[in-house]
Amino acid sequence: SPLSDVIPILKRAEVGACLSCREIKNIGHTLRVTRLLKAYMQNHDEEYFPLLDLVSECMAPLPSLEREIDRCIISDDDVADDASAELYTIRRRMEKLSDKIRDVLSEMIKSEKYRNALQESLVTMRNGRYVVPVKAECKNEVKGLLHDTSASGATMFIEPSSVVEANNELRMLQSREEHEIERILAELSSLVSDASRAI
Repeated sequence: SPLSDVIPILKRAEVGACLSCREIKNIGHTLRVTRLLKAYMQNHDEEYFPLLDLVSECMAPLPSLEREIDRCIISDDDVADDASAELYTIRRRMEKLSDKIRDVLSEMIKSEKYRNALQESLVTMRNGRYVVPVKAECKNEVKGLLHDTSASGATMFIEPSSVVEANNELRMLQSREEHEIERILAELSSLVSDASRAI
């Protein structure tokens, strides 16, 4: 499996930088390939690859760090829910709250009261908040906060008053999620820094 040069990543870690998901995943991949290559070299007749055997003897697999990276990083730009108990709790609360907000807005969309005021029967997002598309001429029929207007000006994206408080709570949870992800990445970056010489 191809490897890329991780030395620039290690240098960043050594000076205390917080590595990105992509960088940490790259380190994890390097550790995995190193472990597999070391195992392969140990399981063949030494006389075939004497020079490679000398090189492989210098390799120091780090299975615990590899497992921790695999456990926490699921893609180039995302951290696993189970990376920490705190992140798991935050994301479950966000999921429940999002469902609750969508349920409230779905009921609103289905109601006769707002049928003519809405441009479309859908729930969308603007600036990280759930909104509904309202016809410009009917904007006063839906009480709430205006977040955006369509390019034509025919549609206004309004956050109904009934979900403002829940949207505020969701935004706070999103902020907590970001901080927890940063903490997890910083912790993994520190582990990579500690093992940089071996890597």
